[in-house]
Amino acid sequence: MTALENLDAVSLVVEFLEVAIHGVLFYRKIYPEGIFTLKKKYGVPVHISLYPDLNKYINETLFATKKVLESGELKRVDICFYDSSLHPIEKVVFKFDAFDKTGDVSVVDPYLLNLRECFRAFILKLSVSTSYVVELPYGTTFKILIHTTESTAISVNEDPNFQQFPLVEAPSPETSFFNTEIIPLRSIVHELMTLNAYCEQKAGNSVHQRCS
Repeated sequence: MTALENLDAVSLVVEFLEVAIHGVLFYRKIYPEGIFTLKKKYGVPVHISLYPDLNKYINETLFATKKVLESGELKRVDICFYDSSLHPIEKVVFKFDAFDKTGDVSVVDPYLLNLRECFRAFILKLSVSTSYVVELPYGTTFKILIHTTESTAISVNEDPNFQQFPLVEAPSPETSFFNTEIIPLRSIVHELMTLNAYCEQKAGNSVHQRCS
């Protein structure tokens, strides 16, 4: 991760997604806590994986995500969790309702104070998100799904930089499940983008937030 001040609009969003993905994986506890380390981002502690294979997968996925963002055709990024039978049981969804890929950050938010606060609030929300959902079962795995247009996927795959990690259309049974409920996580409304994040899971699996 690089300094927030030195990034363009696309890189800012990709970096945020990187932090958020690591955070979701930590809080959903499908990996041992020991593979994560604490770092500081957006003024708050964040959990970042130290596991090389996991980081390689996340980084390669975000490399493709950046390419899709640059095309202006990124619709959603999902972290989809599967049970031991490879049935989808939960999704954490980042839905882009608007994104200005050419936005001049230095003009709309000169010191990035608003964007920092948006990202900070989202990361803090993740830390309490497990109050709303049940523990994932033993043997849970995950995939990161990129939602875009067919023409954009073809364009990405024609790029020589993606020959080792092409975009592959996910079969419908791997991406959808029925009788679900939506748990809102956080919305980000900024001059550069409008993003809505939520958790989608099978109905009846959610739990009430614990009161202190």
